[in-house]
Amino acid sequence: MKLVKFSLCCLLAFILSDYSLAAKKTYGSVTVSEVSSIYDGDTFTVSIKDWPPVAGERISVRVWGIDTPEMRGKCEHEKRLA
Repeated sequence: MKLVKFSLCCLLAFILSDYSLAAKKTYGSVTVSEVSSIYDGDTFTVSIKDWPPVAGERISVRVWGIDTPEMRGKCEHEKRLA
């Protein structure tokens, strides 16, 4: 019985510590030096200052959580709105 209680406590501690670490994750920050093009309302192309060209030039960005009409939409009305 003690082993079961100990195992449950360890599991709970692991889950809570993993959750608190996940909540603190950060992905840093970058400085966009140029917006090259805007495709539609939620997709654009940028260059990132101080990054190597292979990783920082003309990077396509799609904004998460924003849904706008698509250029490749299924109906003409959506394409015109995009």
